[in-house]
Amino acid sequence: LKQWFGRAYQRAALRELDGSLAAADVSAILKRAALQVFPRQRVASLTGAEWYRWLGQFASGSTEIEKEFVSCLGSSREVASADLLRFARSCIRGMPPNVND
Repeated sequence: LKQWFGRAYQRAALRELDGSLAAADVSAILKRAALQVFPRQRVASLTGAEWYRWLGQFASGSTEIEKEFVSCLGSSREVASADLLRFARSCIRGMPPNVND
């Protein structure tokens, strides 16, 4: 039961990824999820390729979308691709439970 509650942030983040999102929104959702379980000083300053590589440790399967991820981070107009959404979901699922809940 404790683990179920500890993964509530993941379920919320995965729900946010449903629908049509701007690519920059995907990064914001990932950042909020990461801040639930990792120290702010470790996560908040990560951007661009460094942010992508940090997230990659949680992704399963192919993570070969770095160029797309980095290029669309600042774009509020570009719609997130299926590959980007798949990467984001994989990262969120791979993050540990929040033990503080």
